[in-house]
Amino acid sequence: MISVFIVSKDRPLFLASYLSTLMQARAEITVLYLATTFEYSAAYRSLEKIYSDVCFIRQTHTIREHMIDCMVSDANEYMIVSVDDNCYRHTDGRCFDKAVDRMDGSPDIFSYSLRVDVETDKCHVGKPGTVEANRIGDTVFYDYRESTGHWRNTFDCSSTVYRTEDIYGLATGNMFGSINEFETIGSRYFKPKLMAFSSDKPAMTNIHVDTWDRNQVGHLRQRVTNEQAFKLFEQGREIDIDATFAARDEQNTTHVMELYLK
Repeated sequence: MISVFIVSKDRPLFLASYLSTLMQARAEITVLYLATTFEYSAAYRSLEKIYSDVCFIRQTHTIREHMIDCMVSDANEYMIVSVDDNCYRHTDGRCFDKAVDRMDGSPDIFSYSLRVDVETDKCHVGKPGTVEANRIGDTVFYDYRESTGHWRNTFDCSSTVYRTEDIYGLATGNMFGSINEFETIGSRYFKPKLMAFSSDKPAMTNIHVDTWDRNQVGHLRQRVTNEQAFKLFEQGREIDIDATFAARDEQNTTHVMELYLK
């Protein structure tokens, strides 16, 4: 079993879809949330009632302090740190088990990504090192030292399984005020040899609809503010996970840039 630590701010619509896709996974889930209005706070409390097995924590200190507290109190051997714009395929409830099994069997593996498809991905610029020579079953290994471009980013707060002791060392040894800062520090801090991912269709994708106007491969994408997304949540709308992954597979990208609703 692994620990999943999710950070969410004013985005109950996205968090609801994320949690719905984690319910089949063998994981202990913690949500650290920050609500800037009474309405957002009420929305998070409603999700807490629905997902009673999830530990909801209202942010009262820094993200760093909360993260360290969670790792000290009840973290498992492996861990994912992420924000709330992720989702998993409904059929991949055991994807965490596979990652843990591979890392248990290969102590040299630093991390296991659940969203990368090296053969078709169009978001990652550059090349991983010596992929073809490093396959065991449906798991692919690559050498960070020989990688270029995005493949040299060794740490992400999204969809990658790490050993908790590595996350703990990074968090306690560095100061950071946001998840983005933590991610940047991690990519500078960690210089591992072997990183891994599955050669199957990725189990996870990101839904990025609130920032840029174009994605890395030039597709126009819909811009959705937190306020607009919250109105959809109040209307009872949900993110359509099947349609989201259909778009992900068609576009061969780690990020889906449109919001698909049902």
